Amino acid sequence: MKLDEFSDFEIFFFSDVNYEQMTAQVEYKSEQVFQITMDEGVKNMKVIFFTEFIDTAFKPEYKMDGLMAILNTASTLLSEYWRDE
Repeated sequence: MKLDEFSDFEIFFFSDVNYEQMTAQVEYKSEQVFQITMDEGVKNMKVIFFTEFIDTAFKPEYKMDGLMAILNTASTLLSEYWRDE
């Protein structure tokens, strides 16, 4: 899913075998930059920032409003996947 205003970001939702709940992975300019998990609940989501990139020249620098918007959007949409065990 891409945000029109912040089209360099893209959100992917998937079930990662390392987590019990769904996760959201965010890419910026086709590089995986972070993952959001919610194994500890919707109110306790965690953000895991990646530090290794495919393009070694890639610099993880973002405009603040874009980063905040994608974090908020990804976490809101991810919360819709919450399931009680």
